[in-house]
Amino acid sequence: MLTIFDRVPGEFVEAYDGMFREWGRRFREVGKVAVFRLKMPLAGDAGDPVGRGRRIVGVRLRAEVDGGRMVISPLDDENAEAIERHSRELAALRLN
Repeated sequence: MLTIFDRVPGEFVEAYDGMFREWGRRFREVGKVAVFRLKMPLAGDAGDPVGRGRRIVGVRLRAEVDGGRMVISPLDDENAEAIERHSRELAALRLN
């Protein structure tokens, strides 16, 4: 089955490849929504609409089967923003 990532940056897919594979192996047990625990929690900023001052330790993704492909995307806009922000942090760490 072909897997397509929608609004999930390559840095995130690469960093969490093992978790994606585990979800795939246990898909019937886990279901269409999975929580990925972040390797480095995002520190929330009170002025940040995503963090709202709290630490983000995990993100939720959903999988939809569409014909012969599976489309994986963030559960909602808040999770999409957290994934994007986390991916930028992962990319910055690679540059250093």
